[in-house]
Formats: sequence, structure tokens, C-alpha cells
Amino acid sequence: IILSFRGALMNKQELIREVAIRTGYIQKVCDEVINEMIEVMIGELEAHGTVRIPKFGIFKVYNKKPKNVRIPDTKQIITTEKKKYPKFTPAKELKSRVDS
Repeated sequence: IILSFRGALMNKQELIREVAIRTGYIQKVCDEVINEMIEVMIGELEAHGTVRIPKFGIFKVYNKKPKNVRIPDTKQIITTEKKKYPKFTPAKELKSRVDS
């Protein structure tokens, strides 16, 4: 039996349970693997690297340039700070499977 969460929000515990069912491993092992995978991905992004998962997508750090913005109440112009933020770009296969 494969549980289906189609059309609903799947949280981390539900993901772990689903992976355990599909692989036959116990949930504790799946939890450890998923946690380590997340930590490795975060570490790579913190180092400004890129994580590419075939058939799924690319996680990459982008730079947001500083810009001048006007505060409407005071008409004062301030400059925002430059920021780095993670971005996910889905792979073609993921896009086509979601769209079907």
C-alpha cells in the first residue's frame, strides 16, 4: 500500500513515513537520511554553491542588488542592503509531471 497525499500539504513527518513505506527502511533511518540530506544542501548553499538534483531541479544562491526606495510617508529615499537568498528552479521533467 502506498499512501497518497495528492492535493494536500505533505509535512516532513509524512514525507519520512512515505519514504519508509516505499523503501522498506524503518522511519528512524529515513528520518536520519532526510535530515542529513537537508543539512548537506543547506551547507552547500551557505558556501554559495549550487545543488542540482536531476529530474527535480536546482537550488542556487542569488544576489539581490541594493536599490533605492522611497518611503511614501516622508518621501525620504533610502538604499536597501544587498542580500543573498536561496532559489529553487524546477527541472523540465518535474514541470511536465506536475502539469500533466
